[in-house]
This record gives sequence, structure tokens and C-alpha cells, in this order.
Amino acid sequence: MRYYTKKRNTSSALLLKRFINKKSGKVEEARKEIKARFDYLDWSVQKRILYAFLSSGKTDRAWAYAKLLRHWDDCFIPVIESLWNQYHETKCSWSIIRHFPEEYVFKNQDYFSDGDNYYFVCRRLAHHPEFQIDRSRLTITEYLSVLNSTGRSIDKKEALDALFELIGYYCSVGVNIYDIACPAPIIRLIGLNPMDIRGIRRAMRNLDEMGCKDVLDIFMDWCNDVAKKIRESNEFINLNNQPISDVKYVSRLSDISVVYMYLALPLSIMSKLSVKCIP
Repeated sequence: MRYYTKKRNTSSALLLKRFINKKSGKVEEARKEIKARFDYLDWSVQKRILYAFLSSGKTDRAWAYAKLLRHWDDCFIPVIESLWNQYHETKCSWSIIRHFPEEYVFKNQDYFSDGDNYYFVCRRLAHHPEFQIDRSRLTITEYLSVLNSTGRSIDKKEALDALFELIGYYCSVGVNIYDIACPAPIIRLIGLNPMDIRGIRRAMRNLDEMGCKDVLDIFMDWCNDVAKKIRESNEFINLNNQPISDVKYVSRLSDISVVYMYLALPLSIMSKLSVKCIP
């Protein structure tokens, strides 16, 4: 009987040599194997691989940029700064925001603050005495997260307004079934509470960690009152008499809940919104 032995692994050094030599005819094979092994290699080998990928094409650089977020070393500062100045690639800016010296990030913040990057710039610089958060560039949940994670405070009125503005946001765009944290069988019994919305829960958790207990008590009373109105509504009662799947049930109840949340909003928030009523 013949036994077959497993093919032996090519050494990391040889794989890297093949990857760097673009005429080797084995670049793609080496690239694939290097990526598969990377997380299990010694740091000295990982570092050589990162340098090689940063010196390669756009796709290889993008892979290296992502790896550098968790495999950072200050030895990469010169090459990352050079690549940023040359290409201005968004993924390159990720490492700069997270790992470059704070004063460098602060001085050049306007170059790194496009789109979603602004949230991470805020998290890095929020405790800097000269940094001003532009709240209009953050979602409500991002804003509260930045305040909480960087030790900033928030007054009671702003905190309560933020929660109701978040409710208003969901009233405007609707509540997706994937936004709801509560299981469908429980929702069928007790209805939908605004606190079951994941984004609302995250905002409340941040405020709780910031010590805003009084604000949360007021908001929870409001949520429970809305949930009671939903549960006692004819729409909820009629919906419970329909033999439909959990997905359709939760989707329909979400639409119903949006209307009741909207009607219960403070007038100062409601005036800024528009919402479609249930036909």
C-alpha cells in the first residue's frame, strides 16, 4: 500500500523573494500564500512582508494598510508618510490617524477628515485642548461615543435632546428589522419599545457610562409610555390577529411604532421632521 505525504511548505523567505521578483512567474501564488500565513508568522518576518507589500501596487498597499492597524510599529512612519504624500489613499490615512504622533495628526487633520474618517480623528484628538468637535459631521451615536470614549462631558439638556433627535432620525428613515435587538416572539407579546432599537441602546449605554442617570430615567419613562400606547393600539391588536411570519410581523410593527414615536416627540423635535403615516 502506497502512502502519500503532504507537500512541504515553501519557506517564508523564498515566498517573499518570489513576490518581490515580479518576473518570477510565481508572484500571485506567493502573494496568496503570504496572506494566508501572515498572522501566524514572527514579527521580524511580518515586518519584511509589510515593507514589501507597501512597495508594491495599489491592491497590495491596501492590504498592508489594513494589517498595519493592528501590527503597527513606529518604524513605518517614514514610509507611510511618504506614501500618503504620494498617493493620498484613504486607507493610508487610517494608520496616520491612529498611530502617528498626536501633534502631526492635529496639524494635518484637515487632510485626514473626509467622510467616515472624521469620527476617528475626533476620537484621537478630542482631549486635545485646541481641538473643536464639529458635531454636524457626526451622527448622534458617533457624537456620544466620542464624548464617552474621550472623557468629555455633556449637559442634561443636550443629552436629552440627543436622544429625542435620534428617535426623530428613526422616525424619518424608518426602523429596519435588523435595527431591533428584541427577539420576535417577545415583541409579539409585549410590542416594540423604542429602547429595543440598537442605535438607541448604544446611545443610552454611552450616556449611562457618562453618568447621565437622571436623563436616562426621563427618557426611559418616555419610551415605556410610547410602548404602552403601541401595545394598546388597535393596529397592534389587529396585527396580532394576522397569521404572518416573524419577519413580516416585526416589519409591520416597526412601521406602526414609528408613528407612535413620532406623535410622542417633543414639538421642538417634531417640527424638524416629516414622516409617512400608515396607509
